[in-house]
Amino acid sequence: SPFGPLASIGPMRAWQPSTEVWVLAHTKLVAKDFTAPSDARLVESNQKLQEDWQRRKPVMSQQCPWQRHLSTEPRGQSALRNLEEDLKSKIIHPSTQPLVKQILNHLTSRVPDDIDIWYMSALRAAASGAHGAGTFLIGSSSNPLCGREGDDIVPFEPHRFVLKASRDERQLLLEFQKLQRAEASVGPLRIPRLLSSRLHSEDGLSAFAQEFVLCSRYLEVGQRERHSASLADLLRLGARPLALEDANRRIEDLQIRLGISAQELASCSLQDLRHAALQSAELLASLASLEDDLPGATSCSTSPYVSWSTSLGSPPELRSLGRRCPAVRSLLELAPMLERHLLVLQEARASPLHACVRQITEECCQQQFGTALADILQSARQLQHRLQLLISAECRDSEEKLPPIEVSNSWSHPRLTCRRLLLRDSESPSGFDLCASGWSGLCLGPVYSDLSRLLTDVLFEAVKLPSFIEDLHMIYATTGHAGLAVPPVLLGEHLGITTGAAALILERVGQDSAEWTEEALGEIFREATQDDRPFAIADLAQLMSWLRCGRQRFQGSVALRLSEALIAWELPLHSRPSVKHRPVPKPTRNLPRPPDAGAFLGHRSVQWGWQAVRETRDAAVDALPALKGDVDELWPLIWLVPGLHRSLQLLSALHLPWMQKVWLLQHIGLLCDQLSLWLESPCCRDGKALEVTRAKRQESKPGR
Repeated sequence: SPFGPLASIGPMRAWQPSTEVWVLAHTKLVAKDFTAPSDARLVESNQKLQEDWQRRKPVMSQQCPWQRHLSTEPRGQSALRNLEEDLKSKIIHPSTQPLVKQILNHLTSRVPDDIDIWYMSALRAAASGAHGAGTFLIGSSSNPLCGREGDDIVPFEPHRFVLKASRDERQLLLEFQKLQRAEASVGPLRIPRLLSSRLHSEDGLSAFAQEFVLCSRYLEVGQRERHSASLADLLRLGARPLALEDANRRIEDLQIRLGISAQELASCSLQDLRHAALQSAELLASLASLEDDLPGATSCSTSPYVSWSTSLGSPPELRSLGRRCPAVRSLLELAPMLERHLLVLQEARASPLHACVRQITEECCQQQFGTALADILQSARQLQHRLQLLISAECRDSEEKLPPIEVSNSWSHPRLTCRRLLLRDSESPSGFDLCASGWSGLCLGPVYSDLSRLLTDVLFEAVKLPSFIEDLHMIYATTGHAGLAVPPVLLGEHLGITTGAAALILERVGQDSAEWTEEALGEIFREATQDDRPFAIADLAQLMSWLRCGRQRFQGSVALRLSEALIAWELPLHSRPSVKHRPVPKPTRNLPRPPDAGAFLGHRSVQWGWQAVRETRDAAVDALPALKGDVDELWPLIWLVPGLHRSLQLLSALHLPWMQKVWLLQHIGLLCDQLSLWLESPCCRDGKALEVTRAKRQESKPGR
């Protein structure tokens, strides 16, 4: 957040509503029925309206003498000012400040006076209307807040900690218990460590404190002094120099500015990427080794932090399928998810199918990726129709239902994404280790489901497609894609630049309607990265890497081939011992092969993203347990279903740019086609029981 703290703790005062709020609440003006005005009163009102309009016309047209020397505030700067006022005036639960003091008394022997409270994300805070619930950053610039003398665990960042608050004490307690189980099972260094030994409550609000994870090597990422660096930031930094090559922009141009060499910018090497892949594989292996029950694992769908669509919990209409294994329930849950995220009229403005951006989405699908949007939606409808028939068959217990299916389960982290894999300072050669946040959705799920979701997320975070300046005026209009947040904040999030630079770009885009050229684009870059702006060199590097002109000349076929390769990937032989009881027919279709080096000419940043997917995948496969049984028959259920879950969730994600979501639509279409083919295959119709269990590594065939 680029703004100041929301609150500073001082002398506590009793919270009282304002006079206007009291009058509105007690007179119920909103629900009161007023009598319709008579014709005479209506004429009189219209006359007064016309007189007022004539009197104020010179002021509105800025023709008054006192307005001649006033400069009009740019639209982008006005949006930033309004956002700052909105965040400062956003209602915080009156128990938040005394609750913070209660937690500080538990953490330290002396409570400092200069305590500040921030929202962890200005983007989410501006779009949220929740009262009291949220994630806050508590900080002090002068005094440590965490750790008493004699404590065994002292966080790396003693001046700040994270506060998770909610009015739903039961669900918050469930999340707290899951965090305790995760910390005991995967280790305290793999999660943001709990600083609270119990849940704290104050007048209807409950909260607990966690460590603020910090990686000093990557302080530049996103200019976020109040944000933890994540795997998504690492992937973006690694792709940046290659994106400059793709755009035919010289890295030496960055050295002209501020006397700073481009080599001084934060970067990510191949060794860093492999280290991150090994760390994520260790986390997945730790979860896969745990098979015991979890507290409240079946009720995580009602959590205020995790909706049913982001977990393996069942929606209300599927609760009767509790006797089925989680893999089958996850498959049938796709029917309402497809309708919610893809097939119904989209009201979520972050969706690429929203009415304000649907026209250019259809145009981009056809021109840049070669597949019409109507074909993608038809594939989704066919899959949804087939799933609805299966749900009906399950409820009626008819012969048309799926055969008995059992898949080995383990602990699952359905919310595991690149942005929830945080970077922590360490003494490793790379200078960081990974730890995971978002444990409120911890539950039981099929083995390899977490890997499928994580690789889908890595694909769309690491393979970053460019944004085009001619589309910004429509995509980031307040009535369109940016309707959930202030446009400069959203554009800054997508391009990885400061909000001030994003505001200036949107201001220039709204003024200039001429055809964009590289020269005009360079002028905007220079204007948006003035010397007196903080992080100017990082902003310039990001703009030169990811903002371009001429979308008509761009082709997304290489990215589409990566989607095909990820979907068609199968478990290698050393991870599935050959103990088949009946022969499996060979596929009749030609499986797509991953692109070779020649396919990446002019797309070096895409090649970097595919390298990230491969490193993460190969490290995880070596660490996860091997499988045996009907692996070939059930592999689409194990591999494709979790990937489709994550893809549908990403359609409405605020952090994903519009061009990425257009590619995501193509990815979803491919997944729907493959799942439809599998549901029509003999193994889903002949009624024979299918089972996949774990295999010991020594059972695998030698010679990998």
